[in-house]
Amino acid sequence: MAITSIILHVECAKLTSVSHAMSREPDLTVYGDHDGQYLVVVGEIPSGKLEDRIKELEESPGVLAAYTTYVNIEDEQLGESEDTLQPPAQ
Repeated sequence: MAITSIILHVECAKLTSVSHAMSREPDLTVYGDHDGQYLVVVGEIPSGKLEDRIKELEESPGVLAAYTTYVNIEDEQLGESEDTLQPPAQ
């Protein structure tokens, strides 16, 4: 599972609608906006799907670009389902 911070550059006129749309996504948390054109978002996304998910965000209506600013991947500690943390192997 990847924990990633994403800055979404959005059309100013669509900031509110994009923010509402992103807040409805189960793998995203919207933390706020900046300058009326950027949304600060944190995602918990399976690492194997991260690149595709970022592309989906970039193609969302009103989104001009998606910038990944931080990524932490803990796959070595995840079980097969990528849903449950497992103790490290010894």
